[in-house]
Amino acid sequence: MNLWTRNTNPIKLAYQHIETRLVQRELKSLNLSQTDLLLKIFRGIDDGAPVVDSKLAPVAEQHTKEFDQYADNYEAIIADPLRDQFANGSVFFHQRKIDVLMEALQSQRKNPAQLDWLDMGCGKGDLLSLGAKKFRKAFGCDVSTGLLAQVEGVEVRRQTSDTEVPFDDNSVDVVTAACVYHHIEPAMRLAITKSVYRALRPGGMFCIFEHNPLNPVTRKIVARCPLDVNAILLPHGESDQLMQDAGFKQSKTVHYLFLPEGIFAMVGAMEGLLKWLPIGGQYAAIGIKPQ
Repeated sequence: MNLWTRNTNPIKLAYQHIETRLVQRELKSLNLSQTDLLLKIFRGIDDGAPVVDSKLAPVAEQHTKEFDQYADNYEAIIADPLRDQFANGSVFFHQRKIDVLMEALQSQRKNPAQLDWLDMGCGKGDLLSLGAKKFRKAFGCDVSTGLLAQVEGVEVRRQTSDTEVPFDDNSVDVVTAACVYHHIEPAMRLAITKSVYRALRPGGMFCIFEHNPLNPVTRKIVARCPLDVNAILLPHGESDQLMQDAGFKQSKTVHYLFLPEGIFAMVGAMEGLLKWLPIGGQYAAIGIKPQ
């Protein structure tokens, strides 16, 4: 096996951190060279410590300010010529997530009309607006008060912690996190995953939708999006491992966004045949909480 393709390869993980603008921006203030940072990351991987120095870890309040400043012109901020060539607006991307989620629930013989759904990091509610009517109840939470103010028709709660969802134990049946985890500092990702596990009822489903760092077009779009200036993309293997480490069982990954909207409208069934291939624009890591 080629070592570079392994999801747990520390060199690959290290360079993913170093190439982000967040790390580049902070290197001077921490008085670290890239070599020093690599050594710190390797030591963290070897001894089980966080892979990024705690001084780099953003807090929920910083995320609030970051997203609130884009709340009023969110669609204009995420616009990109490559993205616009793939689909006419954002609806297609959200609808494909709903499609993947419905297929996952169907595979578990679960009827969404009997389930309560939480969309963590819901933003201004685009995913909720498409999927809420399919569920018994739908909820959203986000760190941005500016984005939450734009959500209509569902109960939303402010998320004040990077590591906790604002919902009680065993209170929902389905949780989604749509392109949220790449905004969460790697050292905090397991904690928030465990919090989702806590909030889910036994047999509940967690679905992490994420950008695929193996897709070069995705990487290019993310790299030049102002909203993703501090993003650290995570490969599907990392998402799967987070699921397992948090206690989820039957973890699996579905790859999607292979076909542009126009082609998908004609031959969308073909994408189902490619869901095992890790080169789609995005992927969904799906885990089930044991009964």
